Amino acid sequence: MWNKGESSFRIKREGFFIEGQQVVFQAEPEAVYRIISGLGGKRGWLYLNWLWKLRGFIDKLVGGPGLRGCNSDNKLAEGDLLDFYRVETLVPGNILRLKAELKAPGLGWMEWRINPKAKGDVVLRQIAYFAPRGLLGFLYWYILLPSHRLVFKGLIMAIVRKAREI
Repeated sequence: MWNKGESSFRIKREGFFIEGQQVVFQAEPEAVYRIISGLGGKRGWLYLNWLWKLRGFIDKLVGGPGLRGCNSDNKLAEGDLLDFYRVETLVPGNILRLKAELKAPGLGWMEWRINPKAKGDVVLRQIAYFAPRGLLGFLYWYILLPSHRLVFKGLIMAIVRKAREI
């Protein structure tokens, strides 16, 4: 999906919209994982937290779960609730994939992958997946695309900043 030197991509493949970003930076992979697995719940989201809260509020209004917090105060585990997501895949230190349980015209996931490189570098990949249902799903994706792009780019950069502080 990533071409050499690119830091982002957007594609439509096999019924999915997929948008990804990657950053290569100096950090300990364990520190990056701790930050990612600490997102949401009582701690909130590192970038535009008020917008995540607004999305949760709107979701609750239309019959979705809204922001539920996190049912785990310590370490995340597969199946845990995290705001309007559920932890679908968890490989400690490497992968965290959340499945959205929002009321939306399609299915969505948010995923982070951490890959250690030589000389203390780490590659952090953040990928959003959306499988639209019908025309409404396509409209939903394209209408929210500018705000998603802003939020997702800001979130990955906030993770990088926080990891560099550790």
